[in-house]
Amino acid sequence: ASKKGQYARYAGEPSPLWDATEQKMWSMYDLAGFYLADGAIPEVVSVTPVSALADTAYQIVTRFWPAGATTRDSTTAPELTMTVYARRDGARWVLANALTYKTASWRRETRGRVTFHISPSLQFDEAGATRSASSLDSLAAAFQLSPPPRLDYYSTTSVDEALETIGVVFPRRFGEGGFAKPVNFQVFSGDPVLGVEYRHEIAHVVLLPIIRSSGSSLLASEGVPTWFG
Repeated sequence: ASKKGQYARYAGEPSPLWDATEQKMWSMYDLAGFYLADGAIPEVVSVTPVSALADTAYQIVTRFWPAGATTRDSTTAPELTMTVYARRDGARWVLANALTYKTASWRRETRGRVTFHISPSLQFDEAGATRSASSLDSLAAAFQLSPPPRLDYYSTTSVDEALETIGVVFPRRFGEGGFAKPVNFQVFSGDPVLGVEYRHEIAHVVLLPIIRSSGSSLLASEGVPTWFG
């Protein structure tokens, strides 16, 4: 309701209905909502407790249908299925992202400014992680930029697994690839071959100040990270 049906536009708009810690940590805090088209129609699929012993949170799974569609219409594909969590904040409930819950048991390693979160299906590449962390600082220095204060790097087996960590399941599959959320200092690698060295996406985060201020074309904003990555 607070998004007024414009989910991506308001993905970073402050909201009393969302966990304040996540809002402070991530400028674009509604990680899953960012992928929703305007006017998408929600259908709550399930609300289940996480664990009565470990957490008071509830997992909420919602299927979103295109604007103007009828829910459960067999002729229409849903936009996506979203998972978020509701948890206690004092005497009230607030929403929170799936990311921290879904990656809580993942291996974590920090090299330089980068914290790597490694899917249980993958091995940690020590040398590759060191090279990635070094490339972040060297690229910033080359462009005379202040490096990002931190970078959370999620190494997964596919774009689909990466999206699932933030609570998004699309009706189609994407396979290998990656994406970044530069304003949040986040990289999601979904290519097991590149693993922790998906430097194209790291470049997106480092070069954000230039892209923001220059009005660069899509060719430049994707081409330059491809070249340096």
